[in-house]
Amino acid sequence: MPQGKTSHLVVHVGDRKTGSTSIQEALATKRVSVEGKTLCYPSRMAHNYLRHELASTSDLSKTSFQSLMENIYKEGADFTILSSELLELVDPKRMKVVKERYFDQVSDSVQFLAYLRPHAARIVSSCAEQFKIGTHQGGLEDFFLKTMKNREYYYYSRVSRWKEILGETYVLRPMIRSELKNSNVVDDFLHTAFQGHPFSIAAGASANESLGLRDLMLLKLIHRFTQDHPPQKRLQIGWTIAQLINEDEDEDKNEPQDKLRIHRSLAERVAKTYRKDAKKVDAMMFDGRSLLQAELDKAVDTAPVAAQSLEPEDYFSPNERRAIVSLAKTIGRLMGMNGVAPHLFQSRVQAMHDSIYDI
Repeated sequence: MPQGKTSHLVVHVGDRKTGSTSIQEALATKRVSVEGKTLCYPSRMAHNYLRHELASTSDLSKTSFQSLMENIYKEGADFTILSSELLELVDPKRMKVVKERYFDQVSDSVQFLAYLRPHAARIVSSCAEQFKIGTHQGGLEDFFLKTMKNREYYYYSRVSRWKEILGETYVLRPMIRSELKNSNVVDDFLHTAFQGHPFSIAAGASANESLGLRDLMLLKLIHRFTQDHPPQKRLQIGWTIAQLINEDEDEDKNEPQDKLRIHRSLAERVAKTYRKDAKKVDAMMFDGRSLLQAELDKAVDTAPVAAQSLEPEDYFSPNERRAIVSLAKTIGRLMGMNGVAPHLFQSRVQAMHDSIYDI
């Protein structure tokens, strides 16, 4: 195997809720190939541990970056990809230090690639994710107010800082179906990362499919009884249950569930709140095209007038709730055992790798 610099290093830096899991699973299971080129993806899943190593308090000389760079150098691939949606949360100044100290050792061409989900869609998708992993027990309006208060989805200040510090090496793509290659984020990511070189993706199971509203309410009810446990344990429980739901081959496909949706009055508040932010990001990153602004208008135009119920009691009969609560309490007791979260994570990763041989 050749050794030396990788021709092009792509660091996938988020955002969360933009198809990162699907990208990572395609790469981790080695289903991706580039015509006439070699590819290195040095992980069995994602590189989320890098987020913690880039924390402002960490000593960058005492991280695993050096060993990671050594592995990349040993591969000497044409293309190398690192991926963690959690890098969205990293200070870009720290990322620049890592680039100059480590990434530039192994490649003369480094790119930081990110995707941005429009404001209303990000609020809905993130709220659904928090139902799934047990970190939100309220409704969509509560979630909107919480994220507005902490300014989580005011994109301009964060994106402009990444652009200012990393310059042309920072590439931001809109997570808007009509803007994506083949209307698919995985295809778009690979097309961008491989600089237009032809590629192929072998068949595989879909990753992290969004749950229907009834399934989200199932998880919301279960998580009422997991609140005393650390977030990491709740995350692994929620992801495991969601994975098993999506794997259920006996699900009645003739009765599709409603999806979580933003209602009209809330969509109007979201549009009013983020209009200026959308305009500034459009001007800076998308050549002045009104992409994010148009998505705010679309969210209002397509929103149902009535809000959906987000109370589990409205989705399950008393007998169903009794059974779910009994199982939830059992899960709560099991979560008290040591090693549950890492075991569930490793089981999910192993199942993902095993699935490629079942296609």
